[in-house]
Amino acid sequence: MRRRSYRTRLELQVLQASTACDARGHSQRQFATVERVWASVAQIDADEVLLARERFPEATHRVEHDYTTRAHARARYKFPNIERYLPILGVDDVDHRGRTTVAICREEQSTGYAASTA
Repeated sequence: MRRRSYRTRLELQVLQASTACDARGHSQRQFATVERVWASVAQIDADEVLLARERFPEATHRVEHDYTTRAHARARYKFPNIERYLPILGVDDVDHRGRTTVAICREEQSTGYAASTA
């Protein structure tokens, strides 16, 4: 069930095991969409920034959505129709009852070559 505060549609993507290489011989990281979620996306505010950055120095955003086991550190959120990503740094099951997932993420935008290695 979607809550009112979940206004942003995101794709949850998981890193796939791959041996593909680009023209330079660099291994490519490939992600596959495993789920689409309604979420609340917010920049980390001043109160949270000190606590979040103790564990994750690159943290910029907080994503909250209904619970899923597929959100983990080898996954990322993708905004539909644009090349904007939120790689997950850490995940918390807030009430430990499997109701809400809160993920700490960093923002990443890819263009050109960086899109295949990001």
